[in-house]
Amino acid sequence: MKPKIFKIIEIGTHKDMKSLRKALEESGARIGDWASNILNKTKLSKSKQSLDLVVLSVKELGFPQGAELKYIYEAAKNLGLDLCPAEVGPQLHLQYPDQPSGEWLVIAMEPIKDSDGDLRLFLVERHGGDRWLLACHGIPGYHWLAGYRFVFVRRK
Repeated sequence: MKPKIFKIIEIGTHKDMKSLRKALEESGARIGDWASNILNKTKLSKSKQSLDLVVLSVKELGFPQGAELKYIYEAAKNLGLDLCPAEVGPQLHLQYPDQPSGEWLVIAMEPIKDSDGDLRLFLVERHGGDRWLLACHGIPGYHWLAGYRFVFVRRK
C-alpha cells in the first residue's frame, strides 16, 4: 500500500518564530497554551522545502484496538513514511485554511517538552468557525485510540 498524499505544504517560509507567530495571528489562528509553549521551542527549517503529507488513522496503520506512539510510528515507517518536522504543525495550520469543521489532525513528530517538562505533539483542529493550533500528549506510553488521525511525511 502506498499511502495517498493528503496535502503538499512548504516549510522554511519564515526566518524566525516571531514572523511565523505573526502569520498565525494574521490568519486568525487560535493558539492553545500548550501549543504556544512548544511553539517557542520549535526549530524552523533554514531553507524552503516542499513536503508530501499523508494522513492515516491508528486503525489504518493496523491497530483496530489502538496503540502506543512507538508502534504507530514504526508502522508508518514500514509504509515509507517519516515523522514530520515540528514546523509542520504551524505550517499546516497556515496552509490548510479550508480544513473541514470537526477535523483534528495529530502531527506525527518527535515530542517537544513544554515548560512543565511534559511531552507534547502539535494538533491542528477546526471546531465550528475556529481554527486551532493545539498541543496534545506526547507521552510514550499513552494509548491512542483507533480513530486518531496522524499526519506523516511521505518519503520522496
